[in-house]
Amino acid sequence: MKDKNQYCSNCYFFMATGQNENGPIGYCRANPPTFQMGENNRPSIAKFPIVLGGMWCGAWDATDD
Repeated sequence: MKDKNQYCSNCYFFMATGQNENGPIGYCRANPPTFQMGENNRPSIAKFPIVLGGMWCGAWDATDD
């Protein structure tokens, strides 16, 4: 069952990078970045998923206060 504070913005793995009208936006760093494929089907850049602070998932871990 989801904890009432279980949101990306309260997660240890969330790295805030900005804000919009709905709250913080940032990177989820719970897992290694995935590679975006470039020319000749070769990895060109690694990216972490961009998430909204109000989202949540099963990898959520409370931040250290």
